[in-house]
Amino acid sequence: MGIGGLFVRDWVRKRGIPKVFWVLLAFGAAGLIAWGCAKLLSRPNYVHTYRYRVRVNLRHVAVALTAYAFDHGGKFPSGGATPQESLWQLHPNNVSDPSLFLNEEGLRSPPTVPVRTPAGTVDPQWLAATAWVYLEGLDERAPGKVLLFEAASRDGRKVVLKVNGETDSMDVSDLAEALHAQLCEP
Repeated sequence: MGIGGLFVRDWVRKRGIPKVFWVLLAFGAAGLIAWGCAKLLSRPNYVHTYRYRVRVNLRHVAVALTAYAFDHGGKFPSGGATPQESLWQLHPNNVSDPSLFLNEEGLRSPPTVPVRTPAGTVDPQWLAATAWVYLEGLDERAPGKVLLFEAASRDGRKVVLKVNGETDSMDVSDLAEALHAQLCEP
């Protein structure tokens, strides 16, 4: 131990360590622990983050679809050039935030053009970034049928919304069977 270390040791033995030092040490340790926890918890876990965002967005879209059906005699949106355009009928009356419709890439860098073209149709950039596959032509009388599901599959599963508002995460093969049964029934 050098002369400086001996001096500090002797000074601490004679006078003791001030309370301010212990308080600062406690705050420093707490800050270090909080920083470490924040770093650990904020590590990118894209699958989990994306899954959570998909579920939250789906719940908002489900509420909007229910409100639309309530206002239109139990019928869900239909009549667009494509099912996705029919789904976009929810914006802006039932869904004010168009990012609820966007896929992962669209959420990272949303389209820079307005949602609606001057003709009143949905801009193709927004349609291309839509995260959902919408099955139009259903109404509230078909509670167990699939109404909407996510277009992308990250881990072999897709988040599904049924007509009754129930959300589920289905394996891709199970979803394919359910859709086949739904679309092929008389």
